[in-house]
Formats: sequence, C-alpha cells, structure tokens
Amino acid sequence: MGDGGDRGGGADGGDGSDRGERGDCSGVAAAAAGTDPGRARLAWRCRRGRLELDLLLQRWLQRRYESATPQQRALFAALLELPDPLLAAYLMGAAGASPEPLQPALQALIEAIRSG
Repeated sequence: MGDGGDRGGGADGGDGSDRGERGDCSGVAAAAAGTDPGRARLAWRCRRGRLELDLLLQRWLQRRYESATPQQRALFAALLELPDPLLAAYLMGAAGASPEPLQPALQALIEAIRSG
C-alpha cells in the first residue's frame, strides 16, 4: 500500500526511469567533451561496453578531435555507426576485417586512433 511501489513500471526499467540515467550519463559526457553538444554525443557513442574500444575511441576524441579536419571528424562519426565486432576488427588490426581495401583517409584515421 504506501510502500512506494505504485509509482509505475517494473524492475525491467520499462517505466522510462532509464531516461533519467541516460540524461545523467550524457551530462557527464557533455562535461567531459566541453560544451559542444555534437562532441558530447560522440563522447556518449564512444562508450561501447567493451573496454578496449572505449579506451581507444575516447582517447582519440579527447586528444585529437579538436585538431581534426572536418573530414576526419565525419569519418570518426561514421566509424561509431559500425557494429562492435567490425569496429573492433578495424581498430585492433584483425586480418581480413574488410572485404575490400579501405579508403586512405579512413585507414589513416584508424591508424591515428590505434596510436592514440
């Protein structure tokens, strides 16, 4: 009865309470990325749930994004759209990660991300 269980939703988070958590995390990402909302979105998207990818992507964003060309920034955003297994294959140098040769600009960005 008065135990607070009637506030809606179940334990699966279907009540929308995860939106508040995402808001908090994106706020952290925004603070880490400065005031640029586009960069804050990129910082959030760098969080892949796989430590190796998180570290590589976040490091490049923090150290090199500001000095990157518009083409490099666009390629970085495009990389973040890839599924984790393919992105990991590219960034961790797995042989045969791509069925075709990469564009030179994309290959250069991948090497820059790898090197930090």
